[in-house]
Amino acid sequence: MDGLLIETRSAGVVARVQVRGELDLSSATELRRRLADALVARPGELVVDIHDVRFLDCTAVGVLLEIRSEAAGQGCVMRLSGAAGVVLEVLEVAGVAKRLGVYAEEPAEERSSLEFVTSMLDTMSQLTR
Repeated sequence: MDGLLIETRSAGVVARVQVRGELDLSSATELRRRLADALVARPGELVVDIHDVRFLDCTAVGVLLEIRSEAAGQGCVMRLSGAAGVVLEVLEVAGVAKRLGVYAEEPAEERSSLEFVTSMLDTMSQLTR
């Protein structure tokens, strides 16, 4: 579990869990515990931000699928956010990327300020043409 950091924030009906480090056999129990804890408040949506995850193995994929099932059982939608590189490849090869909501569009309020400004500038430049 060396180097694993997990932070949970809630805003209204959305619980956001930010994960950093490596998700493997040694960190799976902690990941499961923290995600299950996030479900205790019965959010409408559970967003697991894995942007800063460097490695993901099949044990962690199994935990994510278990938590997704538990969330669905209580009417909560769970999705992953920020999957890229080798982590995205593992999810795609395992055939679970779509099921875990990897490709879901993030709500505008969750986008970074830079993304928002860039989007606005693109829109404005199209209006002046």
